[in-house]
Amino acid sequence: MAREIQKSIAVSDLEESMSKVALAREESIPETDDRNLQMYLHLLDKSMSMQSTRNDEETLELFMDLVAALSVLSGVSVARALVRRAILYSKAILERVRKRAVAFIGFLVAHISEELGESSSDLISKMEDAVIMRLKDKCKGVRTGAIEASAPFFHAKYQSENLLNSLLWNLWHDPSAASRTSAVRALPLNEMTIEHVVHSIPDSE
Repeated sequence: MAREIQKSIAVSDLEESMSKVALAREESIPETDDRNLQMYLHLLDKSMSMQSTRNDEETLELFMDLVAALSVLSGVSVARALVRRAILYSKAILERVRKRAVAFIGFLVAHISEELGESSSDLISKMEDAVIMRLKDKCKGVRTGAIEASAPFFHAKYQSENLLNSLLWNLWHDPSAASRTSAVRALPLNEMTIEHVVHSIPDSE
């Protein structure tokens, strides 16, 4: 596994550049002189740009989770920069980049809420907006990824009526059965959601 990750990180600079070009034209990727931050941004860029097979995606997600954890442990300024970059990638033209970006956002939410506590509420709010946008993505793979990325918000006890209502929309109206099933798993179980979950179980089986 380590060898595969090392091989993937060695992806060409041209491929990485193409991934950046695939972002919306009005967006730009800022530079930084902080070497520690540069390293984490570089690893995130590689994660977004590398080609992979379906079997490699699980390894890649483990790698992104590690990058998210280490960047958060490096402090709020580093975490803030990674959040901005991940949100930027969530608007990319390429479907696989948007899908990976929302997965990375989910990892960031989990680690930020655990390590930074209440001081991270503004960051989590920005990531929530990015995830909600992708819940209506035209590609079902991105929508499913955004649904799965919603779960850490609720695990962190982040109160958001907008996110909850958006997820309920996917539960009842998403044309993809896989997305509807993911919504059942992502929703928190409480008095507001239990009826929705119970009535949707036959559809998700």
